[in-house]
Amino acid sequence: MKKQDTFDTRMGKKIKQLREKAGFSQADLAKKLKYSSATTISLMEKGERSIKTKDVMKLITVLDTDFNYLFDDEIQIRAQEAVEKVDFKKLVKQKMKELEYLIDNEK
Repeated sequence: MKKQDTFDTRMGKKIKQLREKAGFSQADLAKKLKYSSATTISLMEKGERSIKTKDVMKLITVLDTDFNYLFDDEIQIRAQEAVEKVDFKKLVKQKMKELEYLIDNEK
């Protein structure tokens, strides 16, 4: 069964990629983030544990990255989901009615 694509799985992939690029083992990263074991990092990388909000800035510093790299994909995904929820046909009809009203009531 394929693992569901979630915020945690996407973030985990990025953490793993950055950790490996920095040359850190899971134990190294755990130590730098003051986690008790490498298991925490392993679970995060698999998307089975969320990174704590208070640790995001530490992670950015330790892995020499920035907020945008970690969250840009997520912002784009959320924006696309919001666009997909808009009923454009209904919106256009509403705007046409508003325009007709303005034209009819001009002058």
